[in-house]
Amino acid sequence: FLNQENKKIFKSLLAQAINQYREVKEKEVRKRIEDGEQFYDFNIEPIVFYNEHTDEVIKSNKCIYNPCYVDINRSQPEKDFEEYLDENSAKITWWYKNGENKQTYFGIKYEYAGQIRTFYPDYLVKFEDGKLGIFETKDEGDQDGGTLTKAKAEKLQEYIKKQKNNKLFGGITIKRSDGWKINDNEQYNWNKCEKGDWNEWKSII
Repeated sequence: FLNQENKKIFKSLLAQAINQYREVKEKEVRKRIEDGEQFYDFNIEPIVFYNEHTDEVIKSNKCIYNPCYVDINRSQPEKDFEEYLDENSAKITWWYKNGENKQTYFGIKYEYAGQIRTFYPDYLVKFEDGKLGIFETKDEGDQDGGTLTKAKAEKLQEYIKKQKNNKLFGGITIKRSDGWKINDNEQYNWNKCEKGDWNEWKSII
């Protein structure tokens, strides 16, 4: 090892060992996350605290919290979806705006580009007919439609299928000229949408 002439040999061996270990470590991390955190019991908190600087109160007929505070910086599709829920309040028992990056929020693990991530759907909605919807709102021109959104959409359908509950449904939701549409297919094909084919999308209500 101390011989200067052997440095190149050891450098090559170390690089090879590191590369082989990286693959093993990634598999170990992925398995630990999938086994321990893939799905967990989720309950909507009876009391939540809001930040007056980052949240705003809105008027809502069926928000699960009263008063209803939501993130000031939420997206336009999210704001539009909240209006849609209020317009259809007669068919809705309650709706819940999900948060991000905390275990108190509803999250689903998914894999993209070799990394394990957490997906936090935007809304949970309980309908008068007993159904519970899980919705992720997107813009009609979603730039991640064929990449991140596809991975989230398909993982959400896998999660719903595993629950074995015919009252549970959900998917990616987008506002179009004829109303809000949902895609709940197991295989999410954004390429069709980019070509103007929206036949796989249907009305939520």
